[in-house]
Amino acid sequence: MGLKDIQDQARESGWRIQSIPWQTGNKAELVYNTPLSGAMALAGVALFLGPIILILRQSLPPWTIVISIAGLALAVLSRVVAARTKYRGWIPVDAIVLDREHRKRKRRRKGKGGKTTTVWSFRLLCRFDYQGQTYEATPECPDPTIVKKTESALKKYLVSKITPENRCRLYVDPDNPLHAVFHEIPWFA
Repeated sequence: MGLKDIQDQARESGWRIQSIPWQTGNKAELVYNTPLSGAMALAGVALFLGPIILILRQSLPPWTIVISIAGLALAVLSRVVAARTKYRGWIPVDAIVLDREHRKRKRRRKGKGGKTTTVWSFRLLCRFDYQGQTYEATPECPDPTIVKKTESALKKYLVSKITPENRCRLYVDPDNPLHAVFHEIPWFA
């Protein structure tokens, strides 16, 4: 079993609506980078960790923490650059929501203790027309962290983004319209 198979199993686990694949071949999904965003991320991590390691060794004055913070900011900025590059030129389309599903799941919190919390997430099946052809897609969320702590909060979010006629906005990759994003272009990639 390859990495792609593991990713697919994790993505589909527990969902009634199965994802419509948009990728070609049997390649695993990797974090999207451009040469610029990749270099920015590496430089940011180096700037973040370097001074911290030196401070712990008591080799540098404490003000070097500013360099660490700048490195962290550079690493975060690299994700914004990657997203702006990845989604540049994607086309907004109006879509019909054919099916929707939401579910409760446990999510491990990051940080100390790694406690779990309950969150609600969703999946949509949408149909849209693009360049004279009709497509069905399971759009990605603009931000995979768009999950809500309660079912009512999730329903309220979906009602705010999907009309009573089951219409919504998607952004599609003009080179591969099966690759769609729900509601808005993400800020991070």
